[in-house]
Amino acid sequence: MQTTTTPHSLPVDQTPAYPRHPQGLPPDVIRTHRYTLRFARDARDLEAIQRLRYAVFNEELNEGLASSRETGCDVDPYDARCHHLIVEESGSGRVVGTYRVMTRETACGEGFYSDSEYYLAALPSVIASDAVEAGRACVAAEHRNGRVIRMLFAGLSRYLSWNRKRYLFGCCSVPTLAPTDMYALLARLQGEGHVHDELLLAARPHVRAPLPPLADVAARLAHVEPPALMTTYLRLGARVISEPAFDREFGVSDLLVLLDVQAMDSRVLASLSAVGNARAA
Repeated sequence: MQTTTTPHSLPVDQTPAYPRHPQGLPPDVIRTHRYTLRFARDARDLEAIQRLRYAVFNEELNEGLASSRETGCDVDPYDARCHHLIVEESGSGRVVGTYRVMTRETACGEGFYSDSEYYLAALPSVIASDAVEAGRACVAAEHRNGRVIRMLFAGLSRYLSWNRKRYLFGCCSVPTLAPTDMYALLARLQGEGHVHDELLLAARPHVRAPLPPLADVAARLAHVEPPALMTTYLRLGARVISEPAFDREFGVSDLLVLLDVQAMDSRVLASLSAVGNARAA
C-alpha cells in the first residue's frame, strides 16, 4: 500500500509534534518470546520505522521514493498524521515490522492518502467516517516468518476496536505497471467473488491504468496472482473496491480493498483478539 504524493523533505526532528490525536492510540504492549508490538510514541520511533521502510522498499525491492536515498529514510507527508504500529525484536529492540494507520480524526480534515489515487468522495460517508486506512506495511526480510505479520494484524484489530471503527481499507500494491496484467487480475478476482458488488471507485486521471483490449486481458487471466498481502486481506473477507491505479514512484500498481470487520469469520476475529490480549501490558 503506497502513495504517489510528493515526499516530505524535512528531517524527522523538524516534523510537527508526534503523535497527532494521541487518544486514538491503544495503550497495549503485546509481547511474545521473540517480539514486542506497540504503537509509535515519538519522533525517534517514527525515524526507526522510516529506516526500516527504506531498507525494504528502496534497498531490497528497488522501489520506494527516489528522494529517500538522500536520508536513508522512507518519509512522506502522511507519516506525521498517521499512527504507526511497531514490532520490535525483543532481544535487540530493533524495529522489524510496521504498519501505519489513519482515521478521519488523525487526518484532521487533510484527507486520507489513498485520496491522491482515487476519488474517495464516492465512498459512502457511513463507511469513510467509520474506517481505518492502513498502509506502508513492511517486515524485515529475515523476520518474514508469519509471526510478525500476525502480530501486526492483531495490532490492527486492536486499533479498530479501541477507536470503535468497523472498516479497514487501503491500497494493495502489485509489482507491475502493465495495464493488461492489472485488468486481468481484477477480472480474476471478480470471477472469484473478491470484488465488491456495489463499489468500484475510479482512479484519478494522472494514475489511471488505460483499459487494454479485452482479448489481451483474457489471455493473461491464467498468469496473474494476487501478492501475498492482498491474499491475506482477501482471506479475511476484504473486497476490491477500485479500478487499477499506477504508483509510478514505486513502480507498482494499486487496487483499493475494503474489509468489513463485522462480516469477518468470528473464529478469525477471536484468534486475532487472542493474540492481542495474551500478553497485553
